[in-house]
Amino acid sequence: MIMAYGNYAPFYRGGYFNPMQTQPQMPMMAESQAQQYVPPYQAQQPILSDVLWVLNEGEATAFPVAPNNSVVLWDKSNPTIYVKSVNAQGVPSMRVLDFVERTQQPQTAPQTRTEHVCQCGDKFVTKEMFNALQSDFEALQSKLEALTDKMSDRMSEKPRVKTARVKSEEE
Repeated sequence: MIMAYGNYAPFYRGGYFNPMQTQPQMPMMAESQAQQYVPPYQAQQPILSDVLWVLNEGEATAFPVAPNNSVVLWDKSNPTIYVKSVNAQGVPSMRVLDFVERTQQPQTAPQTRTEHVCQCGDKFVTKEMFNALQSDFEALQSKLEALTDKMSDRMSEKPRVKTARVKSEEE
């Protein structure tokens, strides 16, 4: 029995094309140009690098960054890191960080939250000191009010005008 499509063209694959099986055709060029030719599928792949190096701050400032992106740039000649960002409107900003080696681990004691003891010296007052100051202020305020009342009473009195007759009787 013969099958309908039995032994018909076993090499035929129905239009299937595998680009990896064939090498791209290189255009005819001089031999010096042929060494620089990069196939198109390799040119489209971005070159990824872990560290972007610049020579100085001027080169970091001129480094192109797309809007809404940030780039970390490392200075080749100084221990400096530049973080360049561009906002949505295309306005760039740059932070400059110094790269400094830590020589020893910082000694930090675990903090307890049971009681807070202020080591502030003369910068802050205690509650007792504040209450004493408040009572002194209230005493001075009451004395000022009393003096103000006396002065207003004297101002409200009619002034005494001495006439010539009162002066002669006093003498």
